[in-house]
Amino acid sequence: MGQIAKSFLAVLPLSIVLGALWMMYPRYAFWIALVLGFVGGEIISLVSGRKRGPEMQAVAAIAVLLAVAIGLVGEVLRGISLGNNMDFLFQIIMAVVALFLAVARQR
Repeated sequence: MGQIAKSFLAVLPLSIVLGALWMMYPRYAFWIALVLGFVGGEIISLVSGRKRGPEMQAVAAIAVLLAVAIGLVGEVLRGISLGNNMDFLFQIIMAVVALFLAVARQR
């Protein structure tokens, strides 16, 4: 199995768990985004043997986007209108923060 697949499979449980936490506790999106960015990026880095580059950046981005998608599904299931909610803007900003942190660890 290649380094990319190993890295993705290693970070997948973290993405699912933090996405579920994001869904249940959207008020803590800031802290969840920080953990997702730093820890997710570090897991990918460790599993890949500190390999860096566009492939690892893509793995980090996919892991973050998976967690964000899970979290936003929770917003929709609770019936919160994503278009008219200021919290949605905060969620998106936190998603960008997590994405930046995770991808930056792979540079």
